Amino acid sequence: MTIYTCGKYSIREQSVYWYQKSAAQGYSLAQYKLALIYINGIEVLKDYSKAKFWINKSYDSGNYLAKNAWNEYELWKY
Repeated sequence: MTIYTCGKYSIREQSVYWYQKSAAQGYSLAQYKLALIYINGIEVLKDYSKAKFWINKSYDSGNYLAKNAWNEYELWKY
């Protein structure tokens, strides 16, 4: 698999960075996607407690996809 770079960071690394910035500003879709990044370990270590945090924030912001992810990944365990 080819990872494209722009400067010294890969596109995936840049994506994680911008999702983190957007999620911190309250953008619910970014919070949801950031949770999925932590669940799947994309460019970060898998961290279910962070995923749980961002899924809760996303759901509280009105993203109902977060409820499905909560149940699908059984985040209440973490």
